[in-house]
Amino acid sequence: MSENRRLDKTLKYNAVAFVFSISIILLFVVCMFLRLEFLATLLYFLFSPIFILLSVLNVPDISPPLLIFLYWFFIALIFMIVKDKYRKHLIAVIFVIGLIYVISFCFMDKIVMQKEHIHLISHAGRLNQIGVALKQYSMDNGGYFPDKNGAEGFEMLRKNNYLTDYKIYTYPSVSGKSATNELKGANISVHYRSGEKYSEKNTRPVAWNKYENRNNKRISRSSFSSSSGKNYGNVLLANGSVIHYEGEAWKKFCEENDLSKK
Repeated sequence: MSENRRLDKTLKYNAVAFVFSISIILLFVVCMFLRLEFLATLLYFLFSPIFILLSVLNVPDISPPLLIFLYWFFIALIFMIVKDKYRKHLIAVIFVIGLIYVISFCFMDKIVMQKEHIHLISHAGRLNQIGVALKQYSMDNGGYFPDKNGAEGFEMLRKNNYLTDYKIYTYPSVSGKSATNELKGANISVHYRSGEKYSEKNTRPVAWNKYENRNNKRISRSSFSSSSGKNYGNVLLANGSVIHYEGEAWKKFCEENDLSKK
């Protein structure tokens, strides 16, 4: 009989924790859909320990929903167990959880900004490598870069062995594919504009990060940071140099160089 009671109580704990976790996620989705900014901001604060964990562990972008679910599942589970078996320590548990949130909030900004700085350097480095490959290509082709826009132009570099590393061109989720696969427009994370010729005096842009990569429109781990919403990107010029844009300047550059409108 006691075994059945114990099993019933365990099932009850897990069921309540499951429903609570799903409810938190659904509430967040509804707040974003209905643009309830106050509630969304409050939920961002509640998610702050998760964002810090994601930043520290560098978890892929597909993991946050699962991590959020597990986080709230165990929080609810711990709370119920303490409430039923260790009621005297309930205030202490609430205090510790609150302290974790305060510490998470204090360190969130610093951690996210550090991650963004690393990403910025990484993006610039990738463009530099593309710039070197384009220069080498131009030396073998009368000074001109590949004459195809986007993925087709990068594929001309890749298949002719000027720059074969998939990671330079693509999103992380597809960079592990076999080098025998052809680059596709949906997979590349960098725009390329053809028709340029290498010259130290040529400052026209030839390659740049896709604007949608860095516009922070979607929900991200950096959303509660002071740097959230701050658009930025790097641009490779025809002379091989890489320049940086931020905010409205970056948005304006991307609008003026929208290849889909050309």
